[in-house]
Amino acid sequence: MKDKSRFYSVGAVSLFILSASLSNAQDKIRTVEKGRSYPNSPVEVVSRELGDKSFMDDTRVLGDKDWLKHLKLSIKNVSSKNIISFNIDLLIKKRGMVLMGIPIYFRTYTQLTPNNVLTPEGEKKIGVLRPGEVVKVSVTDHVIVAFGDELGKRGIEDIDSVTLDIQGVYFEDETRWMYGQESRPDPKNPGKRIRIDEPELKPGLSQVNAFPNG
Repeated sequence: MKDKSRFYSVGAVSLFILSASLSNAQDKIRTVEKGRSYPNSPVEVVSRELGDKSFMDDTRVLGDKDWLKHLKLSIKNVSSKNIISFNIDLLIKKRGMVLMGIPIYFRTYTQLTPNNVLTPEGEKKIGVLRPGEVVKVSVTDHVIVAFGDELGKRGIEDIDSVTLDIQGVYFEDETRWMYGQESRPDPKNPGKRIRIDEPELKPGLSQVNAFPNG
């Protein structure tokens, strides 16, 4: 009788281990690589999470096929100005070439909507992102569906790795940071922008005369 009990006990344990292995069969190491960095970037990735799973280090985490649905990035405003929006792409590469970028973004809302990002406390963020504040951003369900279809057309069904690409940050004072360059609206040309570090021309000087040495 004891032998039979031991047999059933061992069988139950084996069945449990087999079930656990099958349920995690799609789990493997997924990587969120750091992309290009600029010394004057106004935002910074301060942490990342995948559902209830912790990252093994700064870039790697165990995840299943649908891991991007559960990826959350905590982004901090490290500038001295209020941010009204920013754009980050998750670049998907194949053989070293960028196929596409899946967008993650923050937008300012003055009231609660389905599109508000979250605060670190899990509440919906209302208003601008002030200096020192952090928000949690993720890929929206709409983007997941749209880009999932496009990836399927390209024969990509399981994404192992993405690369972070912080593209643009827009400030409350109408200035903009993009790929390390800051700009402001051109008062003389509505709809156009000029670099903040670009010297203003003196009256009567042409662009050529202002920079005689190129």
